Amino acid sequence: MKIVRSKTVAVVPAVLATLVLTACQDAAPTAAPPSAPASSAAPQSAAPTTAAPTAEPSESTSSSPSEETTPEASSSGSSGECQSTDLFKLERGDVSPKPLSEPQTIKKEQGEGEAQVSFGKPTVDTSGGTSFFPGDGFQVAIYPVTVKAVTGSYVISELHFGLTDPSDRPCKRDVGNAVVPSSDEIPVEILKQGDAISGKVGFAIPAGADLSKYSLVYSQNYSEGKAELAWRAK
Repeated sequence: MKIVRSKTVAVVPAVLATLVLTACQDAAPTAAPPSAPASSAAPQSAAPTTAAPTAEPSESTSSSPSEETTPEASSSGSSGECQSTDLFKLERGDVSPKPLSEPQTIKKEQGEGEAQVSFGKPTVDTSGGTSFFPGDGFQVAIYPVTVKAVTGSYVISELHFGLTDPSDRPCKRDVGNAVVPSSDEIPVEILKQGDAISGKVGFAIPAGADLSKYSLVYSQNYSEGKAELAWRAK
């Protein structure tokens, strides 16, 4: 009986050892397959790196700053353009400018009344003004002007006068006496026959502007924005 028991005990460990070895062999192949997906994932990570044509959007964004600089140029006199912010702006339109030294006569549309308008040579102020007038990059062209009632009665105001650049853009008028003293401005006044009034009108022009390419304008009905008379500004 003892010999039989010892054989049985020896057989059981042998069977267990065989099962363990079999289990290990079965487990070994299962560990190998994951290595295949790992290697296939590597090419997928390489694909996004070749898609670095994201550099093209960066070129388009780099060009936008240059476009943003144009408004800065237009906000100063370096643009070479007048930029009136006046409520009433006068354009020359189709009116042919006469020589600056030539007086011109305008007649009221309703009722009797004619007035003669004449200008003197301009002076350019480069030192006065405020941040609003004439503004950064601008200077002030100042014109002496005389208005005389020829017949009847005539109402005069500085709003009747204007200055336009070569593209017929209205120039800002010195309505707040930032440069032209209030003692020299053209007041709102009714002139009777034979009466005359003299004063000065100032306009903001880009620094270094060629006034020979500009036009002085005048209109009795300034609220309509169209000139009735025009002069060469120099």
